[in-house]
Amino acid sequence: MNKLSLTGTVYLASDIHLGPTIPRTNQAFYDFLAAAASAADSLILVGDIFNYWIGDDIAMHQPEPWLTEALTQLQRFAAQKSLYLIRGNRDFLIGHALAERLGARLLADQIILHVDDLAVYLSHGDELCTDDKGFMLFRAWTRQAWLQQLFFKLPLTWRLAIANKARKKSQSKQAAPNYQHQRGDVTEAAVRRVFEQHPGLQGMIHGHTHKPQQHLITLNGKSYWRVVLPDWELDQAAPRQGYAILTKDGVQLISA
Repeated sequence: MNKLSLTGTVYLASDIHLGPTIPRTNQAFYDFLAAAASAADSLILVGDIFNYWIGDDIAMHQPEPWLTEALTQLQRFAAQKSLYLIRGNRDFLIGHALAERLGARLLADQIILHVDDLAVYLSHGDELCTDDKGFMLFRAWTRQAWLQQLFFKLPLTWRLAIANKARKKSQSKQAAPNYQHQRGDVTEAAVRRVFEQHPGLQGMIHGHTHKPQQHLITLNGKSYWRVVLPDWELDQAAPRQGYAILTKDGVQLISA
């Protein structure tokens, strides 16, 4: 598995879902970037940074005002501290061209993160929702490089229409009364499999489920922790936001 070694204080955030209709959420994240630039040595954004991403060329050719502001804020942070990106289920089409423009580094979807002597499994987390067979099939299909290349050949307006249709379908699903019950969650079997394959880990950090919490698990006589990062929402529902701080001494979950 891909590895990344860092030192000092690492901030991690995910599921910000930056977009044109959530100005308060966007601004809260920009305020967070400014604070992190002062307090952290590096920042890892662990997927679903954007509400959707249809190709890096959307950032290169006349981006909408909200996206121009988002890119500027991310570039400003990357000019001061190290910025790393991991793709999520909504922005899995982020590529190296965007990372290069921002002055960031695009990481593999799953990595082993070392902060001094601390070893942590890090990913967006959607690959751990193994009971949601429909989503897992969709995920495997849409990660095919040849299919992504075909999608990128479509005109930008077509790709945007496809993204809007998918977003409306997702919003309709979320409005259902039993949505939270249906929502795919990380499975215990998938979590245990990670720790069985990498027994030298101390813990795991991921996002995706929008259920921030620190879990403890004992496997083969050893204790591990799993931290779920919060999502960001300050426009259309109960306000919430947060991040994690990782140092050689352990992890702290900040959730509001």
